Amino acid sequence: MKNFTLKDRKEFLDNIKPKEGFDFKFTGNFDVEELSKYLNTFSDEWKLNTSNQESYLSQKESNSYFITEVFNSDQNDEPFINGIVTKDPQIIELIVMPIIYELEKLVGGKYAKSLLAKLPAGKSNNL
Repeated sequence: MKNFTLKDRKEFLDNIKPKEGFDFKFTGNFDVEELSKYLNTFSDEWKLNTSNQESYLSQKESNSYFITEVFNSDQNDEPFINGIVTKDPQIIELIVMPIIYELEKLVGGKYAKSLLAKLPAGKSNNL
């Protein structure tokens, strides 16, 4: 299995993936009313980590709030080491426990990198 560098990932996200198209798979509904209300209180939280906006053309107009992360994502030989990076207990209660863990059960997998993304009105992530 080939190891992908950050340069390879950037090339893939900026030039290859957008041209392939993407098809979402519906897995179910989640009640996000409380989460939505809570996110409406965010301001500077959206600016804590701007790495996606700075690194990938397709994400330059969005804002991200990272919840979980893969700490050794630059390799393919060992199992990923992942964990919760947000220090916000409310986000953990509203997302990680009910949503991420339910999705793990649905797909028979383990969470890796997860984040909330916000795209301002009138903006597009199309290249």
